Amino acid sequence: MFASHTLVAYPIISRLGILKNDAVITTVGGTILTDTVALLVLVVVARAYQGDLDAMFWVTLTLAMVIYVAVVVYFLPPLARWFFRNVADGGKTEFVFVVAVVFICSYLARAVGTEPILGAFLAGLTLNRLIPERSRLMSQIQFFGETFIIPFFLIFIGLLVDVSVLTSGFTAWIVMGTMLMTNVGTKWIAAGLTRRIYNYSKAEGWVIFGLSTCEAAATLAATLVGYELGIIGDDVLNGVVMMIFATCILGPSVVERFGRHVARQEQEQLYEPRTAPQRILVPLANPATCETLMNVAAMIRDHKSEEAVYPLTAVAEEEDANNTESNVAGAERLLAHAVVYAVEMDLPVNPVTRVARNPASGIVDAAKERRVSDIVIGWNGAISTSQRIFGTVIDQMLEQSTQQVWVCKLDHRVNTYQRLVVVLPPLIDHNPGFYEAVRSLKNFAAQLGVAIQVLIVQDNPDRFRQHFDEVAINVVVGFMKISSWQELQKTLPEFITNADMVVLVSARDGTVAHARQLERLPRMLADLNSSFLVLYPSEKDSRNFTTFQPQGLPDILTEERVLLNLTTSSYEDTVETLLSTTIDKDNPRYLPVLKSLINEDTGYESEILPDVIISHARVRELKGMKLFLGIQVLRLLLWRINSKMPV
Repeated sequence: MFASHTLVAYPIISRLGILKNDAVITTVGGTILTDTVALLVLVVVARAYQGDLDAMFWVTLTLAMVIYVAVVVYFLPPLARWFFRNVADGGKTEFVFVVAVVFICSYLARAVGTEPILGAFLAGLTLNRLIPERSRLMSQIQFFGETFIIPFFLIFIGLLVDVSVLTSGFTAWIVMGTMLMTNVGTKWIAAGLTRRIYNYSKAEGWVIFGLSTCEAAATLAATLVGYELGIIGDDVLNGVVMMIFATCILGPSVVERFGRHVARQEQEQLYEPRTAPQRILVPLANPATCETLMNVAAMIRDHKSEEAVYPLTAVAEEEDANNTESNVAGAERLLAHAVVYAVEMDLPVNPVTRVARNPASGIVDAAKERRVSDIVIGWNGAISTSQRIFGTVIDQMLEQSTQQVWVCKLDHRVNTYQRLVVVLPPLIDHNPGFYEAVRSLKNFAAQLGVAIQVLIVQDNPDRFRQHFDEVAINVVVGFMKISSWQELQKTLPEFITNADMVVLVSARDGTVAHARQLERLPRMLADLNSSFLVLYPSEKDSRNFTTFQPQGLPDILTEERVLLNLTTSSYEDTVETLLSTTIDKDNPRYLPVLKSLINEDTGYESEILPDVIISHARVRELKGMKLFLGIQVLRLLLWRINSKMPV
């Protein structure tokens, strides 16, 4: 009775946003072990009191528990994942499925010889990964628990109390006081030792104490078994009930007080606030993908953000006003569905309807007016010869916007995926929005409860590992290097499974990390019938070749890198002469940079005018941009004479 405890104050932890705190995770793990062992010990004690503690009992109990746990842990997740992927009726059937699983697991726990509460607890642990914290199903379960299960549990406890025992003498008071002091004292000592062993803060130690001191379901189950067997009497029964009552008041109050300190410490030490508020815009056009896009928005939304999500319908303006009005009415119905779904997830929303000549411009204008940081938009995966990447609307929106954009093609519910496979192109970390992209990815994975596997194309994994480590979100991340784009195209079909969600971190045209292969990958993934997201990091405050200002020229084009009297006879000699003005030929970086320039650009594809070449290459060996200028005077004069231009 003293060892077990119940996480009565866990909803407070959830509300404060410290579910991922190490001290909280440690306490939850301790609860799992403690309650499981305590209930198993209860079975042994009850059987020993009945005189049936023989070798057959131990063999039967061991085999039954092993089979029971294996069935629940290994067979329930695939079954639940299949159910969530194939059944969609607005959430009612999902809720019934979860309740049915809990009841069945509880019944089977009683059948194998232990307490039903252990089965319910094990079912909750198994389904936890498949029910995201920010989802409609989780909201329904929390509502059911907080408004139905917990009140009836308290009513049940109240009905067990025999008030007359409290007035019959001091024995009952002595028993209650002794039990309460024993429980509170031992849990306080355990929390203090845990805090010192793991170097937790004082506030985290008190949170451990507040979570672990609450006695409820498991304690009550042990008490009732002992009372029915005649091991304990009315005094102990009433003492346990009063101990449950006292600890259920003490524990949540301690967690409420010191949990705020822990949340404040995390915000000060780990959380790096955005320079601009996180506002997510969700353009909607297809009712079938409405819920999926809203789910993605809820997953990438930081739990500390107080900003609303903006579901948007962009209606094309037509010459016939009646048609436009009819389209607006249809868009409002779609928005109403999105709003209802968001409210069920407890997600604040601010719906927007916009009429524009061009839907892409309408989306971009709405994002600018509301200072949006993220745009979540769906793609049906349809491929035609006329589109460049995704289609007219999305391609135009990417060209006109600078926000972080998520292009989604998901074939299943978001909560049914088991791993994020992230593809990073070379030099993507030079993008100004890469840090925010990494933080969004790790937050997304944390909400799903999955690990991240990063595939790095033609770049250094150690550098990207450092970038991911800088984001203080606890997610398991693995890294694998891919030597070329061709190898990536061969690896992906074999590497990914139906349970993986691929996230391609791409780059807009004209930026340093952009490559033509990035435009072909979405089509390849669509052909594979894979579920994937294409993430375009933010380009705010970025500088690329299309927006380069002349006043920045002296910073990257110094005097020693300008040669006005070149006499070289070939493209390779010209590149070598210019490069040697900055990097010595003995420098280990010289040859890799030279090979990149010569092999990646033969010169002819960059000839913008006869005899006028702008050669370029992206290389990892250099930090920052380098610009060289070389002129062969004789060739330039001849070209100007032949074209009758003044010298």
